[in-house]
Amino acid sequence: MRIKLLVTLTVFCSMAVAASSMGSVSNNLLFGANLLVKLMWAACVITGIALIAAAFTQFQIHRYNPKLVPLMTPVLYLVFGVSAVALPFLERIFAKEDAYEMQDQTVDYPYEDNYINGNDVDDPY
Repeated sequence: MRIKLLVTLTVFCSMAVAASSMGSVSNNLLFGANLLVKLMWAACVITGIALIAAAFTQFQIHRYNPKLVPLMTPVLYLVFGVSAVALPFLERIFAKEDAYEMQDQTVDYPYEDNYINGNDVDDPY
């Protein structure tokens, strides 16, 4: 445990010394975090697919001999597998709520100046 901690501290200290600014240190840390996110996403999908395949296999065994494998085992494998596959996509689903806030609000629309209080200025009627 101490060796891992020592190696981790050495790596972070060397990154800080080799970097010319705090911005480059943060970029290096963000690159590692991005890599970790992609790795966890792939692990969730692979684990979920494996659990779904195990659920179908366990269900086939249950159909052959119900006393050997209870029905709850393949059902739980299926629920956990679908949950593991859906887990990486939940972030994308819930991030849609903030999509409006992340839009560029400084865009000027060409005809925006023609309207005052909902009335078209150029419209004579």
